[in-house]
Amino acid sequence: MRRAVLLAALVLHATAVQAQVAPVFLEPGHWSWDAIRRLSTAGLAQPAADPMDAAITVQHARAVFTHAAEVAEATGRADLADLACAWLRRLEAEADSSGVLAAAAVGAGWTAASGEVLAGEGYFTGEDFTGAQPLSATNGPAAVLAAHGHITRWLSWNVQGGRLAGQWVVPAATLGFALGPFDAWGGRRRLHYGAGRGGAIVLGSGIDDVSTFAHRTLDTFEGIGIHVREPFDFPWFLHALGPARVELAIGRISRNGLIDAPWVAFGRITASPFGDRFALGLNRGSIFGGEDNPVTLRRLLEMIGGLHGAGFENQVFSVVMRYRPPLGSVPLEAYLEFGADDTAGALDDVPTYIVGVDVGALPGLPAVSLGLEHTRFSGSCCGNPQWYRNVFFRGSWSDEGRLFAHPLGGHGYEWRAHARLDRPGTMTLRVDGFMRRRGHENLFAPERHGYAFGSLMGAELQRGRTALRLEGGVEWGASWDRYRVSVMLSRALQ
Repeated sequence: MRRAVLLAALVLHATAVQAQVAPVFLEPGHWSWDAIRRLSTAGLAQPAADPMDAAITVQHARAVFTHAAEVAEATGRADLADLACAWLRRLEAEADSSGVLAAAAVGAGWTAASGEVLAGEGYFTGEDFTGAQPLSATNGPAAVLAAHGHITRWLSWNVQGGRLAGQWVVPAATLGFALGPFDAWGGRRRLHYGAGRGGAIVLGSGIDDVSTFAHRTLDTFEGIGIHVREPFDFPWFLHALGPARVELAIGRISRNGLIDAPWVAFGRITASPFGDRFALGLNRGSIFGGEDNPVTLRRLLEMIGGLHGAGFENQVFSVVMRYRPPLGSVPLEAYLEFGADDTAGALDDVPTYIVGVDVGALPGLPAVSLGLEHTRFSGSCCGNPQWYRNVFFRGSWSDEGRLFAHPLGGHGYEWRAHARLDRPGTMTLRVDGFMRRRGHENLFAPERHGYAFGSLMGAELQRGRTALRLEGGVEWGASWDRYRVSVMLSRALQ
């Protein structure tokens, strides 16, 4: 009875603030990404609500937590109802989405890192390919400010920035727009398209990385984007695809290899053709055009149609599938992403995939989740190019070395296991352990060719509006190592 009364109060509050509809985006690495993923794995989220399917906003997270709490309560899954309610309370405490200044938080701490590198550029190893490009070590104080609000019902703003890893940076700054059934944005964000936690094939460098340092080695996308806010059904025979979502983003980067100012575009479409237990998605990305490489209507149409325009574009695509088997009280989900880089025939000759399994909540221990993931990028073969390199642009699948996609960096493989303990409002613990082997065509070769072992760890202690967050990452190779440590004390001001 007590839980039902609490749930009713939370739902009423969530409904009240939902009147402000312009989106406020939550970046990869925010705790809500993992929470939504876990509720989706448990079958408590709405169709097409997983981060593989949907842009993660404050409004989307609130809707998922509210729906999950109601479904769990109605089906007698009291432990998961408690967990969803706790996540909803935490979201409301830090992201009440009403008012010009809806929420603000400040933080101060210390960061240190060494052994970080950017991806190489060029194409031919031993000739024009640069290999891994080292970044300077950093060790010093850090400060961060995060705030968001609504200027009008249809216009929001969001900013995160400060002194991080020895730099004054603004990793995220967006204006959000509510345009009928669409949400749109303009500014700077990190994007992630895919089901893998460690990274994705087309776009996304993982949701468990050390967020304080992400701006140093992972791409921060600058541009505009639009997505359908709620799942919809296609007309005619495409209605068989079930509830679907579509998202597009386009921007420009300063340089890619030999090409100055090329365009960058990403898109995804996801659907649930066989009920809410199975999800299917298609992701595409392209670097195209630029100075002395004109964009014409014919070239654009050929690129959109999947035709390979030598010298005009560099494309990567992937197909993602998720399946949640009917295992009773065990909330388990299996996923697969497979893709190709640029050239027809690569799916057969140069297979690349990410496959994994997640247990969203252990039976009897709903606060704990576990998972296992394997990633493999094949070497070039049979006329197909090397992964994440382009022979015409002589650049990599990156923004001047900051990766668009999987941090493995192409050619090689990785095994990853992860575990998480969530007690919202009190404590969160997470740990990832991985083993990698980078091949000779990897974007970080030859300097980081071979085996490496590492871990990502995080702990957050929460008390009211105050939180102490500790994050770290280590990776050891045969003749090199990489370390990152961040300690941050934060306080919500509003």
